[in-house]
Amino acid sequence: METTQPRLHLFVPIPEVERPLPLVVLLVRHALASVNARLTSADSTADDVAAY
Repeated sequence: METTQPRLHLFVPIPEVERPLPLVVLLVRHALASVNARLTSADSTADDVAAY
């Protein structure tokens, strides 16, 4: 029983660490996409202002 408890303690945090990684990647991609959208919108508005 004593040998299985440390193994559970070792194996339990692993999914907790591996699961947020894709979430972090998605958050980073979403942040980059929002930044790119802001940059493209800023460029489009700059082009509109330059057109005038």
